[in-house]
Amino acid sequence: MNLIPLPAFNDNYFWLLHDGAHAIVVDPGEAQVVINTLQRLNLKLDAILVTHHLADHVGGVQALRLATGARCKYTSSHVEFAR
Repeated sequence: MNLIPLPAFNDNYFWLLHDGAHAIVVDPGEAQVVINTLQRLNLKLDAILVTHHLADHVGGVQALRLATGARCKYTSSHVEFAR
């Protein structure tokens, strides 16, 4: 497995874990950096993991779901957000 930090905003990172074909992303606050990396590495996004519901952690979730069909995994307190 490979873990890639994706620079985000001015002072943050999203984390992409992949096996060379399939990937998951953790707390994607924006979609484009994730989409660009998936395309560059020819990866399929299978899941989006959300640790908590703040804009810098979830801002890209809906766009990634639409672009990739990835499922969103979240804690029970985020059920309404992820639907």
